[in-house]
Amino acid sequence: MNDSTIFSSIDEYGDEYELYDENYHANGTYYDLFHGNESSEKFLALTIDDPDDLRRPWKIIPFFYLYIVTYLVTLIFGIIGNVAVIILMAGDRKSRNTTNMFLVSLSVADLLMLVLCVPLETVYFFVVLWDSGGAACKMANYFMMLSFTASVLNLTAVSLERFIVIVFPMRSRSLCTISNCRRSVLLVWGVSLILACPIIKVTETYTVMYTNPTRTEWISAHYCKPMDSLAFPTYQLLVLFAIPALLMIVFYTAVIRELWKSTRTFKALTTTTSSYKR
Repeated sequence: MNDSTIFSSIDEYGDEYELYDENYHANGTYYDLFHGNESSEKFLALTIDDPDDLRRPWKIIPFFYLYIVTYLVTLIFGIIGNVAVIILMAGDRKSRNTTNMFLVSLSVADLLMLVLCVPLETVYFFVVLWDSGGAACKMANYFMMLSFTASVLNLTAVSLERFIVIVFPMRSRSLCTISNCRRSVLLVWGVSLILACPIIKVTETYTVMYTNPTRTEWISAHYCKPMDSLAFPTYQLLVLFAIPALLMIVFYTAVIRELWKSTRTFKALTTTTSSYKR
């Protein structure tokens, strides 16, 4: 074939991936997926027995029902657990303190993952045929990144609050107040909303054309993939791990040193008092 290139990769159905020229399909945007660049001349086509099966994802996705059951179980138990934490900590005024407020915020971040990201991941199975802009995929990725970022920043805020309370106990009375904690929670979520935005930019969509063996039926499906670059994984590593981990190590190291010094001082005072009584 002069106008097409045949690739030897075989999918799970035993069919070949073929890269056709634009004469096989009159309109649409075509992609050279093997190079990751937009092209006006070619697109990826996959031959399957019945392209209409794409409208029934349970027929073409292995373990589809296992995915759905796993999602439902995770959703139900996750919602029950996190809602219980929120009710217990936020509803009990006697035990309400700054640390508990951050833990409630952490539970909200987990609920965000469960209530928005998990359903969108499920919906994505059914919208690949018409969601050409990848809205469901991008939204799911954004809420996932938002949930991760908010969780990490809340944990970092808890370590900072413990650092202030233990290392600077006198200042903590004016700094670690309920009103300041509420402002800090709002700041955590505001920063998380901003830090999660790049994932929308780096999530690309591509189109795959499915056809039957006789090439009499064509159906296009739209999928998402991350941009081919190390920039965003590096960004994720810094935002979600490296910087928060460094801050928490510094804060908790200072807390441990302060507690160790306090323990030694307390033991010295206890020994001195006992000797004096004798």
